Amino acid sequence: KIDVVVHSGDIGYADGYQPHWDVYMNKVEDIVANVPYMVTPGNHEFGYNFTAYKERFYMPGVLDEGGSGDGMFYSWNVGKAHFVALNSETALDTGNFKDDMIEWAARDMAGINRNSTPWLISHFHRPMYCSNDKDCDFTYAGLLKSKAERTFHEAGVDLAFCGHIHAYERTAPVFANKVMPSGKAPVYIVQGASGNREGNKGDYPTDPSVIPPWSMSRHNEIGYALMTVEEHQLTWQFFNSDSGLLLDEVVLRK
Repeated sequence: KIDVVVHSGDIGYADGYQPHWDVYMNKVEDIVANVPYMVTPGNHEFGYNFTAYKERFYMPGVLDEGGSGDGMFYSWNVGKAHFVALNSETALDTGNFKDDMIEWAARDMAGINRNSTPWLISHFHRPMYCSNDKDCDFTYAGLLKSKAERTFHEAGVDLAFCGHIHAYERTAPVFANKVMPSGKAPVYIVQGASGNREGNKGDYPTDPSVIPPWSMSRHNEIGYALMTVEEHQLTWQFFNSDSGLLLDEVVLRK
């Protein structure tokens, strides 16, 4: 019943060691041979200028026109949704959105027919909004926001999700750190809680004075997310992998 799998970076934690890539790809072969497996690069793919990532995956734009031409950024459609896949990484293991990529993304999103494709979604590796890690400061999240947030807002992006932070966090609709009415700004979700050799992050702060007003849901359990896209409704659910317990749910409506 799964139409597509999205994996936004840190795909096999190979860190340039090719046998780790082979082991991971063998593990997921039964999935990716049957279901589209859409990827973007993470910081654990940056070795040798992302060569292994570029050679192992053929995303839209590699064999046709559009995007970067090497799977680093591109766009794709499924059902009623248009996805813009971006690269938040550099060859120096730092976060950044290159200006030419954001210019391309703005043109791509402006060309969508929102009547036939009402939902606009973006995915990439590092977060633009998060509250429990050093990467949430200006060095990374703040820099990404300065590069792309206004473009996302003006284009009418509904949802943007990422990984990198080994935890889960969902925002309200937010622009420039201010909570916005529903449908007036993107919802940002960090879903980096699916398990990794480094372990998930510790507990989030519980002091209400420390929690940003835009942060709606926070978890550090190992889990996975399911997104269901219908013409007038988008449902996002986050589940505990061990128990199957629903930990978070948000419904966006047109």
